[in-house]
Amino acid sequence: MPQRRRLSRYAEEFDTVEVNSTLYRLPREKTVADWVDQTPPGFSFAVKGSRYLTHIRRLRDTDTGLRRSFDR
Repeated sequence: MPQRRRLSRYAEEFDTVEVNSTLYRLPREKTVADWVDQTPPGFSFAVKGSRYLTHIRRLRDTDTGLRRSFDR
């Protein structure tokens, strides 16, 4: 199966997916919009928190980083 079809096929069987890539970097807004377009209404994305916030900052003083993540 081509990579571009994997998410839509996955969404035919499951209603949630964990996004591991967010541990390393935030996706572009267009990327997230494409994910939403490829999945049905009500499909959920469980995103991992930034490695910087969880591993380096150890969840201390995370206000700015969390705002940046949620703004996207």
